[in-house]
Amino acid sequence: MKVVIATENAGKFSELKEMLSVYSIEYVPSWSFVCHEPEETGSTYIENAILKAKSIAIQTGLPTIADDSGLEIAALMGYPGIASARCIGPEATGEEKIQYMLNLMEEETNKEAMFVCSLAFIDPLHLTLPSVFTGVVEGTILTSPVGRYDTGLQYDSIFYYPPFDTTFANVGKWRKNRVSHRAHACFQMVHYLDGMMRGYNHGFGNL
Repeated sequence: MKVVIATENAGKFSELKEMLSVYSIEYVPSWSFVCHEPEETGSTYIENAILKAKSIAIQTGLPTIADDSGLEIAALMGYPGIASARCIGPEATGEEKIQYMLNLMEEETNKEAMFVCSLAFIDPLHLTLPSVFTGVVEGTILTSPVGRYDTGLQYDSIFYYPPFDTTFANVGKWRKNRVSHRAHACFQMVHYLDGMMRGYNHGFGNL
């Protein structure tokens, strides 16, 4: 079975592909097709994930997984949230977004923050029946970056995770991918895909 991961973010695709390993599912990025991601007009992570998954499923005719995720900072009332990737414009670099967040947090004493990820799975034969899973991981915001980050995952370098005593960007992927917000959402989806594939392999699937 081939399943599309709806993202133009190489870092996200790599993480999702690794964490969603189930049976003989082959994961392919949406950029390998001639299709376009829709504008993220939803007001929640779930709405945006469903919006993207549905659009790519229609364009490719294949089952599709899409995610929407963001960094929520307590002192900023949950900002940047769903605007995390484009808080200062779509063309801003990772370094610019990091510095923007650090400037906003400079005078704040409450450094609590969390990453949130929502995943949506949509079968093109059942567009009105998405399956959605959400994961969260809590930490704090540092005053300067620590560690190197992957393209599109720049906030990892300022997100301090207490159990690791460092940032997500300062540990190997295998450690982060066991505890991250995306990991928690993926663990839930893996159970769903596992059940779906068992039914499919016994002749009950529609895909």
